[in-house]
Amino acid sequence: MKYYLPLFFFLMSLQCICWGQSTIYVTAGGSGDGSGSSWSNALAGSQLASAVNAAPAGTSFWIGAGTYRPSPCTADCGAEQRAATFRVAPGV
Repeated sequence: MKYYLPLFFFLMSLQCICWGQSTIYVTAGGSGDGSGSSWSNALAGSQLASAVNAAPAGTSFWIGAGTYRPSPCTADCGAEQRAATFRVAPGV
């Protein structure tokens, strides 16, 4: 019986870690309230770069089909816009 109590607390701590992680849903055009809390309230792709930069470790991004760019690109993109990249923090 004394071995079950530490195992119980270990398993409970794993659940707490999993519950603390968040998932942000993203679609190219966004939807609903745009909060990213679900597919029906998906974050707009134009906000993806700022969301990735602000995300704490443990955050997951579920990205819908589409093309996502870190900065808007007009028909005459400069070299700087074409070279722009997403920078993802460790643990995200």
